[in-house]
Amino acid sequence: MALLSRPMRQKDVVTLANRLGRNAIKECLLQGVSPEEALRNGVSEGPTRLVVDEWHLPVGAYGWTHTGYIWSLWGDLTHSQSRIVLKAAPSVIMEAAALHSPRRLQNWVDVDNRSIRHWLEKTKCFDFAETLTSPSCGRQMLKFYTKSIEELANV
Repeated sequence: MALLSRPMRQKDVVTLANRLGRNAIKECLLQGVSPEEALRNGVSEGPTRLVVDEWHLPVGAYGWTHTGYIWSLWGDLTHSQSRIVLKAAPSVIMEAAALHSPRRLQNWVDVDNRSIRHWLEKTKCFDFAETLTSPSCGRQMLKFYTKSIEELANV
């Protein structure tokens, strides 16, 4: 099984938005945007990659904004797809981090979204910082940063 990535275009947004998993949809809604809005914003705010399976069906997307936020949204991946994504994550994150060096890329995740937090921890590419209560949803959010370029090289 192979996963391929290519530049994401605006015309890919609706197709992927309809295939996102429950955790990805929850994160979008907690940020106050629909999955479609989040993907459209991602495409317009910086480099964005669409990930497709062997049948060329979208399974996820990732990118980073020009202001230094890293993000990804995924459908419900199979076990083997998850392993492929986890294996590729360090090199992809290192590439993104190098483009923004010396600033580290960052974002927020819902403290209670164990699935996404587990994935972030498993990649070994992120450091976790403070939590705060989101003004848009009232939930506890955990801030995370990419590790330094030197640390990412050793992942």
